[in-house]
Amino acid sequence: MFAITKLECKKIFTKNNVLIACLFLLICLAKMLPYGQSLDMVLDEENFGSGLSYWTLLKKEGIKYDGFLTKSQMKKVRSLYRQSKEKDFVEGARSEEKDLGLKLIYPFQWLAESLNFPSSNGIQDFSIQMSDQEIESFYQDRLKAVKAWIHRSDHPYSQAQVQSILHQARQVKRPFYYAYNEGWRYMRDFLHMTFYLFLIYLVLALSALTSSDDEQGFTEMDLHTKKGRFGLYLAKLRAGEIFASLAYLAYLGFLLVYHWMIYSLHGANASIEFYSSPAIFNLTTCQGFFLEALSGYFASLVMVNIILFVSMFFHKTRVSLVLLTLILIWLNKWAASPQPWANTLAFFTPQNFVRYNFSLSKLLVLKGHVFPYTLTAFFLSLAYISISRIFAMPFMNHYYLKGGKGK
Repeated sequence: MFAITKLECKKIFTKNNVLIACLFLLICLAKMLPYGQSLDMVLDEENFGSGLSYWTLLKKEGIKYDGFLTKSQMKKVRSLYRQSKEKDFVEGARSEEKDLGLKLIYPFQWLAESLNFPSSNGIQDFSIQMSDQEIESFYQDRLKAVKAWIHRSDHPYSQAQVQSILHQARQVKRPFYYAYNEGWRYMRDFLHMTFYLFLIYLVLALSALTSSDDEQGFTEMDLHTKKGRFGLYLAKLRAGEIFASLAYLAYLGFLLVYHWMIYSLHGANASIEFYSSPAIFNLTTCQGFFLEALSGYFASLVMVNIILFVSMFFHKTRVSLVLLTLILIWLNKWAASPQPWANTLAFFTPQNFVRYNFSLSKLLVLKGHVFPYTLTAFFLSLAYISISRIFAMPFMNHYYLKGGKGK
């Protein structure tokens, strides 16, 4: 079947799909540019600066806070904050930032968010007002805050699961290592923001592969293949998965290069707490991004199976293309909805596999061991792929063209 898979790959790798890929990347670029083209920073007590060059300045200022988050380091960070030019604006003493049209970004803001987590209980706060007592009890208070967060979670954990999660939280290596990692955080956000567009690209590229109204799809000669109809379907699936894998690598490469050029990828070794807070795993920032990207790859393989099944079911390329595109757009619209049913739906939909993989609301607890959502995404992917292939078997065995019945 390798020869058939190779032939099916040639059907997919066409000039049209390359042009659509370029259009997809341009759309992604258009969504990202408004965030990366300009940065508002405080230069001194009276003046502001804005532009691409200030991302370099932000990094220069941000790395001053790099280091293991020991008690002495927290006191140093507090002292740096009190001396910083941005302090008055963070605390709302001035209003000039409103005239800029963009919210000011501060070198220490994500560190401040994590430092304030035990006391703010999840409320975003970019000031650093920790008392000496709060610094002394930071890690103990953080465990209490994690427990409170779990109890507020939409996920109904059992008491035994809660104890397992708290045990896992106690195993996290301390002190945390903080490093300025703005580039990684933006790359994560834009992966969340544009991933559904990547899946729509796969729909555009693969919808014709198992239809009966396109030269990429089935023909009468195809349906009489020696290895059987379902074998042909699997060959098309393999070709689609190869294409999706290469396209996904190119997509991730684009994100990496873009964010390296504008924000830098400094801080890859920062604790995951400063990439996705609060987190309870011994991971670094780059490992966290890798796991979210891996979840996206699982979702891509699932999407290939869904696209080919829907296209085979309806026979028509345009029907499957329009239907799947509208569903992806609708699901993306509801992904951030506060409605409980929308949150539940998002938990199971492949396009949301890349979102909040380390959230305390999406943990998987198995026999006392706690895993991030990536493992759930893997199990869901296996289930979705298996189900789609099981359902495809009887449909494929009775597939016909132009009103005739297949043998």
